[in-house]
Amino acid sequence: MTKNETASYVRRSIRTLERWIAQGYFPRGHYIKGRPRWKTIEVDKWMTDHPAIFSASA
Repeated sequence: MTKNETASYVRRSIRTLERWIAQGYFPRGHYIKGRPRWKTIEVDKWMTDHPAIFSASA
């Protein structure tokens, strides 16, 4: 997934995603041609490991 797709997938803004990455809180992704990409399965695992973030926003 692209950065935009990933931010949408986790229901957060791109800026929040960038801040989480800078803080080491969210996986950095895999770079392809200089652009980050995330595998859905890795994001799903991260979301499973951080349930409090998503239960509070539902």
